[in-house]
Amino acid sequence: MKFTKLQSVGNDFVLLDPQGEEQDWPKLALHMCHRHFGAGADGLMLILPSEKADFRMRIFNADGSEAEICGNGLRCLIHYIAVNKLLGNLDELSIETLAGMRHAQIFKDGRIRTTMGKPMFEAHQIPVAAEPDPKHYNGQLISDFPLNINNRRVLVSLVSMGNPHAIHFCTKPVEEFPLGEVGSQVEIHKAFPKRTNFEVANILDTEHIKCGFGNEG
Repeated sequence: MKFTKLQSVGNDFVLLDPQGEEQDWPKLALHMCHRHFGAGADGLMLILPSEKADFRMRIFNADGSEAEICGNGLRCLIHYIAVNKLLGNLDELSIETLAGMRHAQIFKDGRIRTTMGKPMFEAHQIPVAAEPDPKHYNGQLISDFPLNINNRRVLVSLVSMGNPHAIHFCTKPVEEFPLGEVGSQVEIHKAFPKRTNFEVANILDTEHIKCGFGNEG
């Protein structure tokens, strides 16, 4: 089986072009993404034909669950399309995802610009199953939502970009936060019926934020 390995800011993927072949993609993701017995990746991506766009993207987490979209994965997919000239010399394209249509522009210097959709903040849009405390939720934005993770109280702010994200803002350096330990538990917390991505952010100044990323699966 031929595949391509790509990464964006360290978020790595195995990319397949099935060319009409059907497989048990969740099972294949489990095997191919394994760090010791597979190719090793955060996710498995498929590039597929679309009736609505230039291409369709499907993405499976390392645990076999299917994600609606992934920004880093989307950039990797567009880079693959550009390098292999799958659309000839066209510099604009559209990608169909489970989170909706995304549009991209490819620059001559190799840079990529892509739409990510409109951020959604309401509880049912994320979604979050637990009823937010009114002091943390004004009907439009959920901030400092408390989670109990291994006897640690973790406050997160919630947003959906077509897939759910829980962000913990910390005052200490991001490197000191136990991202792997806490993130893996936040991602599968019962408050998130569709699971969630987890990020840690430290606001350095008015123009800079340092982030650490955990991904579903």
